[in-house]
Amino acid sequence: MDSTAKKTKLVEIVLLLYGWGASIWFFMVLGYQCVTWLRTGAWVPLPLSRAFDFMTGGSFIDVFFRMEWVGLREVILWILNLPMSVMLPVLVFFLVGAICSWVENSAKKG
Repeated sequence: MDSTAKKTKLVEIVLLLYGWGASIWFFMVLGYQCVTWLRTGAWVPLPLSRAFDFMTGGSFIDVFFRMEWVGLREVILWILNLPMSVMLPVLVFFLVGAICSWVENSAKKG
């Protein structure tokens, strides 16, 4: 097995693990929201920004309030305030697509 094939196989394994992890996270978020709704009758909104706050250990969204480009800031804040249960599969789709494209292009070059 040459180095390109090994690299491709490693990336495939990483993408598979990432996909499984993202799927589990997606179902946990949606499950939490559904259980809370069934118990209390109120839907708990979980914006995507909360996930970044959890991963960074702070207020991730505060970084964007200091931006000088007001229009770009509003677009970013709008995206970060979309529901996590919708945005997580979208982000995984785009990230996996970008990595697969990168692997395919690097395999063609090398």
